[in-house]
Amino acid sequence: MIYMSPTNHTKNSCNFRALLFLAIYSTATALLALPSISDAGEFVFVPNMTTDLIFTDNVRLAPKGDPAKEADFVTRLVPGIYTKYTSRRFQSEIDYRLINVVFQSASEQNRTLHNLDAKNRAELLEDFLFVDANVRMQQINRSLLGPQGDDVNLTGNLSNIRQYSVSPYVRRRFGDLATGEARYARIMTDSDSSTTFFNSQTNSYTGSILS
Repeated sequence: MIYMSPTNHTKNSCNFRALLFLAIYSTATALLALPSISDAGEFVFVPNMTTDLIFTDNVRLAPKGDPAKEADFVTRLVPGIYTKYTSRRFQSEIDYRLINVVFQSASEQNRTLHNLDAKNRAELLEDFLFVDANVRMQQINRSLLGPQGDDVNLTGNLSNIRQYSVSPYVRRRFGDLATGEARYARIMTDSDSSTTFFNSQTNSYTGSILS
């Protein structure tokens, strides 16, 4: 029997917010930039599934001689989807994986992780107003001084990172002389680890003229 331990509600809330942000943005921009029938887009949908059975003699990456060192069999079940939509005024690419990690001995540490890389771009006003929106969810080691493991290790050093960004911008061509662009970007980052990765919000303004 495979037992998956209860998932932290705070993590669920953050993960849900990331997926909701992606769904709302994709729907809104697709409607605003809805192409005409003569400008039909191309849609690709690829479901995928990977399964790994791993044996490790040091699942916690404990130092040599440490009594915490222990072996375990780890099963990783990773269903996922890849989608890509391309039209003249809207492009979207989403790569999502649901990572389920099952430990034979340390079953209380079974976990489900989300890995998402989503990129969207819409042309709201033809040749003038654009918006980019990206969502990323991944797992990284929060401390360079701790054990550098991945999702099949029990190091206590792995954190879930979520990043959202929205960037509207205007672009204007000045004949064959130059192209000007003015961009605003809002980037929000949060993590499960309050001790290392603090919530952050960044605003940036950039402008350029290229000949």
